[in-house]
Amino acid sequence: VDASDAIRWNDAKHPEVAQRLFGNLELHRSAVAISRGRDIQLVPAAKNGRLNYFIYPYAEVNGQKANTEWKMEYRIES
Repeated sequence: VDASDAIRWNDAKHPEVAQRLFGNLELHRSAVAISRGRDIQLVPAAKNGRLNYFIYPYAEVNGQKANTEWKMEYRIES
């Protein structure tokens, strides 16, 4: 959870909410786990080696990291 969320709730005189945020996944906040760990091995393997995180698109052209542009959209499913 973003630590700034807890600070905001503390500042708003609701420390019980701040305490609940840490260590709990709040599904109504649309929290998403992007990746876990370090040294992420892509398949097929990236020529530049393993990735420390995998949040943004990653592409290689002729063994070199390609510049990418991306657009993110979401919708709330009920």
